[in-house]
Amino acid sequence: MNLTTTNEIDKMSLMWQSEEHKKVIKESFAKSLTNAEFEVFVQLGLATGLNPFTKEIWAVKYGDSAAQIFIGRDGYRKAIGRNANYDCHIADAVYANDDFSYDSNTGLVSHKYNFRDRGRLVGAYCLVFMKSSTRPFFSWAELSEYDKGQSLWKTMKTTMIKKVAESQAIRMAMTALNGTYAEEENWKDNNGRTIEPASSNAAKLNEKLELKSRVIEPSLESEEVVMFTFDEVKNRLQNASDWDELSEVASLIKELHLEDEKRAELSAIYRESQARLKGE
Repeated sequence: MNLTTTNEIDKMSLMWQSEEHKKVIKESFAKSLTNAEFEVFVQLGLATGLNPFTKEIWAVKYGDSAAQIFIGRDGYRKAIGRNANYDCHIADAVYANDDFSYDSNTGLVSHKYNFRDRGRLVGAYCLVFMKSSTRPFFSWAELSEYDKGQSLWKTMKTTMIKKVAESQAIRMAMTALNGTYAEEENWKDNNGRTIEPASSNAAKLNEKLELKSRVIEPSLESEEVVMFTFDEVKNRLQNASDWDELSEVASLIKELHLEDEKRAELSAIYRESQARLKGE
């Protein structure tokens, strides 16, 4: 672990221990939790060093249902990246025309495809390699199980299903994350209600964090509007892990109403990401 990462964890540790910060965290990201549930949330925050203010970790509770702790995809990546036993991981989407197979004896995947006609999207997988294990942790996420046609699932199915597979595999490889969920998994509470923390609390959280620069994605299928901050879109471009994800974000940006200066900034980041992916 390098010095920069150590300093970052130390800062997060101080934040989770500060009574003043804990009050803000509870009000903004875990308001309805009981004291006991919030303490569990705090302890997980301390253990992982994740930041609720950048939507890496948050909690949701409906009525008398048990609280659910959610971790964003970037939060899962950050948590396992700090694990000394972590080697690397691979996540990719699978389409109907791909040549895909999984060997349960070796734990390895064979995946070949071209970009001409991959057919319909079927699902996604993830392999997490840990130094102490002779075989990788494998997860498979079937698109039909998670795609409910809501929010980003309407426009970014590939990215979303890959996030599901990646989050599940990382949880398998790092037991400290057991009992947490990714919002893309569409988990339900005890009354069968779908938990969608990011979309349901977006306005309140943005107001709390004073994120005033917003962009809007109009839905072509309904009047539903999904809101993003400029920083969130920028982060998606900077951290696109493959061409599919980069293309989906680029398609979304075309529909956004941005000032010329902000659009130019995103265009420059897009070109940088293109160059990065070409070099990988």
